[in-house]
Amino acid sequence: RLDGLPKLSDMEIASADMSAEYWTPTDDGETRRAFFVGIQSRDMPAHDNPKKMVTLPAAVFVSEDDNGTRSTWCNASVRLRSIMDQVKSGTPLQITYKGTKKNRTNGNRSAQWSVVALQSPGENNE
Repeated sequence: RLDGLPKLSDMEIASADMSAEYWTPTDDGETRRAFFVGIQSRDMPAHDNPKKMVTLPAAVFVSEDDNGTRSTWCNASVRLRSIMDQVKSGTPLQITYKGTKKNRTNGNRSAQWSVVALQSPGENNE
């Protein structure tokens, strides 16, 4: 039963839109600041066939624009995900796309990333 539930019209929005945009940076140096949410399975177009959907683990983030509006985005780059495996959910980060680099073990190219933790001014990380 739904008796006792609050009125939805009286409630405020409490989180970012949960339908994540897929971030595909194109230019070296593209940067986003965001809070890390976690690694979640996401349906997305296959790399080799955009008409086919595949489920991949993706790093999920929440960013905020200058007006304070929050949005959710994700990226399934293997290298970015492996970096994020070491990061605690809720950590504020600056993520910079550094282009692609040819793999040593095969003919493919992999995205390169810089991931730096952010802190409030005057915060001490000791």
